[in-house]
Amino acid sequence: MDIFSIILYSVLPSILYTSLLYVIIPHHTFKIKTALTYWVGGVISVLLIIGFYKVFPEWINLASSTYNPYSDRLNYLHTMFFIQVGLLEESFKLVMFLILILIGYKVKWLKNISPVAVMFYMGMIGLGFSAMENISYGMEAYNAANTLKIRSITAVPAHLVFGLYMGYFIAKGVSILKITHRSLIDYLLLKRTCLRIIIYTLFGLFVSTILHGIYNLHIALNQMASISGTYTFLFIATFGLYWCYKDLVKINSN
Repeated sequence: MDIFSIILYSVLPSILYTSLLYVIIPHHTFKIKTALTYWVGGVISVLLIIGFYKVFPEWINLASSTYNPYSDRLNYLHTMFFIQVGLLEESFKLVMFLILILIGYKVKWLKNISPVAVMFYMGMIGLGFSAMENISYGMEAYNAANTLKIRSITAVPAHLVFGLYMGYFIAKGVSILKITHRSLIDYLLLKRTCLRIIIYTLFGLFVSTILHGIYNLHIALNQMASISGTYTFLFIATFGLYWCYKDLVKINSN
């Protein structure tokens, strides 16, 4: 497969999933131009990670330098997928998202962004990340077409899911809730807006990292037999996202 085809089939799933979300989410919730900006942000986050590896090359061997891959394989895999990969990738997605949020308000192309839009735009970061990752995997794969086909229904929606969950908690942190809709943590942080945003954002990072780690660990432990479990994981996660979406819609209506 030539490079043009690899790029095309790496980007196409992002377009399809974005179109699906555009149909599902209420009209005027988000702007396509803004969504594209966040998608590009996801692509850039991959480049930032490459730069991070150049500056901190020891991170590449974090898991193997901490645990023996053969005699302590389970701890090695947990460190690899939850910290070395999951935490790093989700952290750079978050950093890119926050940078774009700040730039957006600075140049005023983001005004009165809704909680649902926050969740969606974080998901777009995930889609951009997965597209760039697909290009990398496609160029290295023996059978690029098959690799990209499988990733289009596994890794791509997985990165979207990770981003949407993180976006949900970020949106919760910046939302102003009525007293009937507050959780215990909302009561505790009611008058500490900045602290509330930080805590919810970090919790969103934690949740996305855990989901990312579980996803990768399941595949590493089960190899080809992991495909049915991966579909189940994504199916259940989608139901959870529906609840998150409904919760944000309720907040937005108030």
